[in-house]
Amino acid sequence: MKIAIIGTGNVAQALVKGLISENYEIKIGTRNVNKENGNIDILKNINSSIDITTYDNAVEFADIIILSVPGASLLEVIETIGISKFKEKILWDITNALSGEAPVNGVIKLITNSEESIAEKVQKQLPYTYVVKAMNTVGAHLMYKPKFSEQGTVFISGNDENSKKIIAEIVIKFGWNFYNSGKIESSRALEYMGQFYIAQGIFSDNWNSTFKYIQ
Repeated sequence: MKIAIIGTGNVAQALVKGLISENYEIKIGTRNVNKENGNIDILKNINSSIDITTYDNAVEFADIIILSVPGASLLEVIETIGISKFKEKILWDITNALSGEAPVNGVIKLITNSEESIAEKVQKQLPYTYVVKAMNTVGAHLMYKPKFSEQGTVFISGNDENSKKIIAEIVIKFGWNFYNSGKIESSRALEYMGQFYIAQGIFSDNWNSTFKYIQ
């Protein structure tokens, strides 16, 4: 599978490291290829031959698109790229819908509510795209083969079962168990879990933790 990562920040860097290690063919999409960017230097240090290109080129190349951008700008970035370019592709939503407001006692507000997640908004925006929510509950530094006392769980939401299986295969290679949490509406709960992960990290000053689903 060919994978495009849109964005160059900490999450993108973690994903690039993991995907290259697992021999996926990837391209990085950035808004301005010619602009000086310290994050691009970091990505090139991971792999000097990495292809860093425009949003359009990365998306056209890919079977799977990961939008590693702030949740608050997610819909705008999709509009900028062009809705038609996502048709019949898998869009892996790894974002959290965090507001830009300062946290209150460690808790950052979401820009969504309990009636609709950012992933649902994306699915409405892209009706012919297979939107999958996964890994938003995991810190960037833990994404690829973390060292825990037990294996953590990545929760996966989406309407298309085959697309969720494809993302689950990547999750397993990254060193995680996975749990199929249901249709895209279940992503509402996952975004609150992402909010909680960040809140406990701020409160305890310990970001080396995760969720585990037990039956």
